[in-house]
Amino acid sequence: MLRITESTHQGNDYATRHYDIHPKHKPEYAYAIWDNNLWRGVIMFSKPASAETQFDKWQGQVQEMYIAIERGTDIPAAISLALDALQAEAPFVDVVISRDSRANGKLSLVGRHGDGKKGAYIINGDRIHPKTVRQNGWRPSVLWLREHVDAHTTQFDRDAQDLYAIGLNDRMRERLTRMEVR
Repeated sequence: MLRITESTHQGNDYATRHYDIHPKHKPEYAYAIWDNNLWRGVIMFSKPASAETQFDKWQGQVQEMYIAIERGTDIPAAISLALDALQAEAPFVDVVISRDSRANGKLSLVGRHGDGKKGAYIINGDRIHPKTVRQNGWRPSVLWLREHVDAHTTQFDRDAQDLYAIGLNDRMRERLTRMEVR
């Protein structure tokens, strides 16, 4: 049985370090996901970099969702719980955007984000984001990482990401339907 609670700073920190997610701003709302009293992850919401202008909303009405949940968890149910909690805590939020498509049809595809040039690293068999490399005190350079961390370090280009959105009220859902990329 899934349930949510307000997430702690430690939970948010763990999620950002281990699930390769890096919000542009500090999360404003974060919910811990529990399944049978076992912590399964966190869903965080923070201000997006510049999506307010795309949706013609003031700052705070648009939140970006970051999902850091362990495999085997019912992700659509967890997202529904987190969105319900967000609406209760912040009723002024009209739209939630995400680059994660795991919500099984809850999201409308509204565009593409990024140019695909930012590369992640494979270090000791793990995919690691460049920001995490810098947080560990390492240089974001394949040559440096091969010399000091792992001789088999590689880097790959990330593809441009799809941008999804969920309208949290009827007017916004109707508007997103018109904006949807087909």
